[in-house]
Amino acid sequence: MKALTDDSDCSLKSARPESSVETLYAVASPPFDGPGGDVILRTSDDVDFWVLKAILELASPVFKDMFSLPQPDNEGDAVQTPIIAVSESSATLDALLRLCYPVERPQLLKQDMSLIGDVLHAAQKYDVIVAIDFARRTLKNHAKTSGESALTVYAIACTLQLEEEAYIAATECLRWPVLETPVPQLMSMSGTDCYNLLDFHRRAGRATSDLFHQYDFLKYTCCGLYLSHHKCTSDAKSIQLHNGSSTYIYEWWAQSRLIIENSLKLAPLGFERIALAPIAETVKQHACADCKDQIVRGWDGVKEKMVVAIKEKVVEVSIISARCPDRALD
Repeated sequence: MKALTDDSDCSLKSARPESSVETLYAVASPPFDGPGGDVILRTSDDVDFWVLKAILELASPVFKDMFSLPQPDNEGDAVQTPIIAVSESSATLDALLRLCYPVERPQLLKQDMSLIGDVLHAAQKYDVIVAIDFARRTLKNHAKTSGESALTVYAIACTLQLEEEAYIAATECLRWPVLETPVPQLMSMSGTDCYNLLDFHRRAGRATSDLFHQYDFLKYTCCGLYLSHHKCTSDAKSIQLHNGSSTYIYEWWAQSRLIIENSLKLAPLGFERIALAPIAETVKQHACADCKDQIVRGWDGVKEKMVVAIKEKVVEVSIISARCPDRALD
């Protein structure tokens, strides 16, 4: 796939049509660099793309209508090929055209999420279905790579009114502390969309942390950490449950529970990234030798049960926004 980098996007040269008259405009990279095209698309940064009407008319009904309109004379231009000025940058138009042409598709890298948003916006504007589908799939894939990418995709999706992508990105944001890394795309997002994401994150965090105050959850997940018929010599601690009752758990588990609970408040689906060092230190200080061995043997199973229970709990949390009204996770 063709990677869109600064070098490839802007590998431009002075336009020299067949008349060999120097112009003030640059010409795009191949295959949009020659007079074989029957129309020129001139970008906002003054780059000429020589394109074939027949290809673009098949890809876009908007281009088809545009080409049917009478074009003004090219006053001051050395070529008589029709020239149509477009508002897109050369990088955006290059990617869009490569999705229309029978050439290698552009590689829209997550390092340039703004370009992906610009390409998708242009694809919507010109109604290029193949480009819309490609860019939307790219956004969904990038949303799952990091917290910064998820937040960026959410902002882009809200701006372009893409419900499905906004929903996926908001869910992926639950794997990281929200707004940990500000992204430029937040500037284009409405205050309502920003609030809804923060509120969704807060409610999901509260729902997952509340699990650690429910007896059934503690019993279901922690049974793998306790030895049957073993009376641990470590201290026990009384904790309050949400139903108003209380129960006793070992000190090492009471402290470990708080570490996990506080981490999930920040990243409700980020269990895999919880630091184990503080938990290990707590176990080392408070658990007896027999319990330590059992914890080592049973931790993976307990972790798996917790992850399943947490995901099931988050499913119950709805995301309410202008794009995704009262929608529960699925």
